[in-house]
Amino acid sequence: LKAADELGYVRNETARTLVSGKAHAIGVLLTSMENAFFAPMLNEMSTIGDARGYSLSTSFSFWDTERETRRLKSFCGRRYDGIIWVPSTSTDERFARNIELIESMNIPYALLGTNEPLTSAKCCQVRVDNKQALTLGVDYLLALGHAQTGIATATTSGGRRGELHQARLKQIQTAAKTRGMRISEEFIFDTSDNAYGGVELAKRVVNIPKAQRPTAIFAADDMLARGLIAGLTCLDVNVPPEIS
Repeated sequence: LKAADELGYVRNETARTLVSGKAHAIGVLLTSMENAFFAPMLNEMSTIGDARGYSLSTSFSFWDTERETRRLKSFCGRRYDGIIWVPSTSTDERFARNIELIESMNIPYALLGTNEPLTSAKCCQVRVDNKQALTLGVDYLLALGHAQTGIATATTSGGRRGELHQARLKQIQTAAKTRGMRISEEFIFDTSDNAYGGVELAKRVVNIPKAQRPTAIFAADDMLARGLIAGLTCLDVNVPPEIS
């Protein structure tokens, strides 16, 4: 080991994998790199992986299902010891085929952010109950006394991301109607850019006369919320005293 260190020798990990049957690597597939939601998760995965002798190979689908399949095939081809995957969708035929591929390779995997449960001994899931989460958001705003509420969403962003926002918009509207919260059409602020569109939405909100503005806005995802808060702050609107 001393001689190898002095010579700057780096062992061939691919050859080692062929002999040992272990890659000592975990494949991580996320939807996008601009979403700060993933940053603390990746930090924790890296810390735990380092402590156990595993490296992370992180890739992004960018909500493209074909790219997603290619990356998963690459993980399987490299015989990674496990896969952590945030699917762009969990309801179509391609998703089912991707699951079959991973399981056929006998690779354990974790799914993050899915809705429907999978019954597989190889799978661990951290699921999201969108309906309950959005209902809790509406209840929270009502408890604060907000009767005039708006929604920030990105239904026109296109692709799977747009479909996600369309579904969330309907769920927020349904939860609001069920609980007697009125959300007028003029207070539905839509953008095609969920990463930075919140800044532009802030301008539209401020253009409404102060007495007629919504007192609260329900953002359909955290990136929209950050952009909206930044935009309102730059336009001298205090969050949350003036708009929650």
